[in-house]
Amino acid sequence: MKQIDRRSFSKRRKESGTVAVLVALCLIVIVGFLALALDIGYVMVTRNESQDAADAAALAGARRLGENYYTKVADKTTDVESVSETTAGLNKVATQNVARDNVDIKIGWWDQYSGTFTETSTSPNAVQATVTRRTGLTSGPIRTFVAGVMGIANFRMEATATAAIQGECTGEVDFPIGIGRSWFSNKSAQGYSKGICTEIAINDTMSSCAGWTNLENKKYKWQDVDAIIKGGPVPDVDIGDIIEFGGGVVQTMLDDLVVRFNAEKVNGIWTVHIPVFEDNNVCQNPNKAYVVIGYATMDIYDVITTGNNKGLYGKIVCEEADMTRGTCFYAGTYGAVPGLVK
Repeated sequence: MKQIDRRSFSKRRKESGTVAVLVALCLIVIVGFLALALDIGYVMVTRNESQDAADAAALAGARRLGENYYTKVADKTTDVESVSETTAGLNKVATQNVARDNVDIKIGWWDQYSGTFTETSTSPNAVQATVTRRTGLTSGPIRTFVAGVMGIANFRMEATATAAIQGECTGEVDFPIGIGRSWFSNKSAQGYSKGICTEIAINDTMSSCAGWTNLENKKYKWQDVDAIIKGGPVPDVDIGDIIEFGGGVVQTMLDDLVVRFNAEKVNGIWTVHIPVFEDNNVCQNPNKAYVVIGYATMDIYDVITTGNNKGLYGKIVCEEADMTRGTCFYAGTYGAVPGLVK
């Protein structure tokens, strides 16, 4: 009769126990990875849903803001918050519609050069919407699936979007004067601040950051400018176009300008539309080619043809809006169709 090796049997029992322990550990790791895969995927889905809701709310609010400028509503913030909240509520996050207390709406000013948002009700141009799922709100934090086994029962979700109305990107130029960006962005020099425009004087002092232009990318001739002043064809001017400028003013131009002014003015005002050019924030007498970055509306109220103060006098019109796309440089007139900026 063959004798059983008890030592070998005991060894196999120990190895079997080790394998069981390893299998159990592997199962824990597998379950952990499963939790990670399922819940991270769910986090990404709900984050996208939250971002979509925030985007929609910000855009809807900014659109209403633009419409308020377009229709000249006295309080530009009228209905902006309620429209944003209602739009957010049309969206779902984790199968639940976004409740009013789950969305926070802020109205303010978006500085397109510094890329910053400041909450204010004075001449606002932007709406910021934040959609949140957390404890204490109508819709609480997002519940997890497998991760709950590991002690992670839920997680907080938050998404923010900012939409703004900026300068109109399409415009019809009808007057041969261009004004530099520095007139609007150099607040300390020109007294311009968030939609408050100041008077400009285009005369011998050349302190207006503006000048005469033929509105074309060809050699400047004052005769071309004079032809436009007298009512001749006006070249099309688009964002990104290059236009030429010339320094000084010819007396004939002023004489023709006062005739045109007297014919066009209504209640003492002649409203014209002019291009804004990139002068790299340096106010100067433009006498070369510049790139067009936006449009402005100007009310001409006087033309003086003699004396030390001879020249053209007007004021840039602010807080106006056209129902066009508004993602370009703001020079007093908004494009009421907003865009996401952050």
